[in-house]
Parts: sequence; structure tokens; C-alpha cells
Amino acid sequence: MTRISAIFAQTRRDTPEEFFWWKLEPTPFELLSDQERDVLKIEFVKIFHTVEEGILICQSKWQKYEYEGEEGYVNYPEFYLGTKKQIELTTFGAAPLGQKSTTPLEIGEVAPDHVVLRNGWFGQAAVLSGYSSILKEGVLAEFFPVTDELVLIWNTLSRSNAVSLVDRVRNRLEEITSTGSASVTTIQKLFKVRTLAANIGASVTLVKFWCYLIYLGQTNDEMLAKRNEIADIARRHLLLVDVPRFFQRELFNYHVHSELGFIGIRPRFADSLSMGTLYPLISENLVNAGGVFLGRSATGSPIMFNPWQQPNQNIVILGETGSGKSMTAKVLLRRLKEKYGKDVRVIGLDPENEYVDSSSYIHPDIMAYRMAPGEELGLDPFKLMRTDNVLREEDVADLLAEFYL
Repeated sequence: MTRISAIFAQTRRDTPEEFFWWKLEPTPFELLSDQERDVLKIEFVKIFHTVEEGILICQSKWQKYEYEGEEGYVNYPEFYLGTKKQIELTTFGAAPLGQKSTTPLEIGEVAPDHVVLRNGWFGQAAVLSGYSSILKEGVLAEFFPVTDELVLIWNTLSRSNAVSLVDRVRNRLEEITSTGSASVTTIQKLFKVRTLAANIGASVTLVKFWCYLIYLGQTNDEMLAKRNEIADIARRHLLLVDVPRFFQRELFNYHVHSELGFIGIRPRFADSLSMGTLYPLISENLVNAGGVFLGRSATGSPIMFNPWQQPNQNIVILGETGSGKSMTAKVLLRRLKEKYGKDVRVIGLDPENEYVDSSSYIHPDIMAYRMAPGEELGLDPFKLMRTDNVLREEDVADLLAEFYL
């Protein structure tokens, strides 16, 4: 699939100077504990308490990488927050950009359900809806590899306006359900509205928001293929995806209302705490300089791991029986030895002889010592230094000092 990060710089025009912009730094998410995720979601929710009217744009950027003659691309999402008012923002490594930042794509032609950019690429915007109460946390990040932009626009309602709106909707739904002929969907909506009414208070605000995806293709077929991938992801999470007709230009220009003002994309409502589920500031990339290839992440980006690039070089491999822990360890050892040779020294204790039996396959330089049954276990550090060149003199001295001093 053709990557388009280089195209963006050539096809954008200046944004009206309406917003103050910040660039935000993403975080890992999938491998974090529940407590760590909660901390991130709370910080994200604080944005809705601070920013009454804002826009968050997630742009997918692609960078080329090469490993052992194989070339590929890594997805690096970039995040930009725009606010109507100048505010103090310190979360997520916010770097102020003033009033110059990301700008809409430059449109050439407009069709009812898509646009054609001035560079000839086809583009389409699709709105997400149908947010369920069991929506997976961080689900928006799953769209990054197949979308070029994810846009979240919102404004918060004052408490009086929020209470008034929720009460009107609740009264209407209660009237419908009182007839006894209400559908399951209506009953579910009433439950959501009652929950929303209970949550609105001094520490929770009502958020009116729009979330949509922008995706491009060099051809119309490529664009539609992305649309199908997006629909598949949405379907797995019980989300709905709609391509608004006669409203594509507005969405590409980050507007959810027409110039006339009374026509627009239908908003969604949620309390600010629930917005934490939509936490999008996620990047699971692990591409270290000098790293070895271990596989691909959930977003399709390669995992290029270099233990010496980590702040903590201790490694633990966890997983269920049969999930591939031993294979991962063997692949990591083999590829580190292949890449760094004698600079990587491997010393292992293997009571079950699993690595002993396969040591020569991991790398010819790895020598195995098998202990006979009943034999007292022990390693002679001087033997390892003299005959196998596994340890250096200073290593032996450190070991003896650790054991006996």
C-alpha cells in the first residue's frame, strides 16, 4: 500500500487562525496495568474540563525502515490539540505551536460522498457513532493504520444546559417506554440517559462531540479498500460508520456544520468521565536503533528491539503455556548474536535442558554444559575464562568478590 506522509506537506493550505495549537506526545497503552491506564484516562478527561471548545487531530505518519535487506514502513501517529482560547496545558508533553499547526487537505473536486485532492488523490470522511457501554478502551487507536486522520471535535455544555437537555431526552424516552411498546434500543437509550443524568454534577460535565475518520487512496479503489477495513474494525467493536453525503468538504476542513449553520453532522453526547474510554493518544511502536526484528505490534508496525536502548535492561518474558515464551527468548538470543557477534555473551542456567538441546541451533558460538544426574552443580569461572573465553578476567574478579567478600 502506498504511504502518503510525504504528500501531506504538498497538499495542505493555511488554517484560519481560530485555534491555539499544541502537539501532544502519545503513550503506550495495551501493555499497561489497569491502574496505569486509569491515570492516563484521568489526565485525558481533564482536557475536557479545561477546554470548553476544542479539536484533537490524530495524523498517521509513515517512516521507512530497513532490516536485513527487507524494507517496510512504521506508523507514527502525531497528535495536535486545538483550543479556541489560550490555556495552560502541561499534560502529555504538550508543546505549544501558537496558531500555526496542522491544516486541512487542499481539495480540488467534490463529489457527494468523497473528494479529489489537488494532487489527484481520492479522499473520504466517515463518522463514527453507536458507542456502546462496553466499548473497548483505546479502541480509536485500532483505526490508525488504515486512516490518515482521526478527528475529535467537541464542546462542553454548562451544567444548567446539560441538565435541561438530559431531562428533555429522558422525559421523551420515559413517555415512549410507558406505552409498553418500546423497542429494546429505546429501553437501552433510556438507561444510558438516566446514567448520564446521574453523572452530571460538579466534577462531571456533558460533552457534545463528533468523531470521524479521514482516509486517502491514490485511486478510488484504494480509498474504498480502506473504507472496508475501517468498517471491519468498527463492526468488531459494535461501532457504526457512516459516510455523510454532500458534507465531505466540511469534514475535510474540520467543520461539522455547513456555512448556513443549521445543517450539520449529528453530535453525540457523553459525560466527561466516559470520554476517557475514547483515549486516543496511543503509540505502541518499539523501533530501537540497532534493534533486532521480533515481530509486529497490534498496529502492524515492526518491533525492532535493542535491550541496550532501554532505561532498564532487565527483561522478563511472560505468557501462558504454549504462547511462545521460549521461542521468543531463542529468537532474541539468535538475532542479537547474529547482529553483534562476540560482543554479546550468553550465560544461561537451564534445569530442564531445553536450551542445552537447542543451543547450537540458536548460535554456533553458544556452548552447552550438561550436568549428569546426581552431579553437584557448579560453574568454574576460571574454566569459563581459560578455555571458552566466555568470561573476562574482570568478570571473574567481580563474581568472586560478589560471592566471597
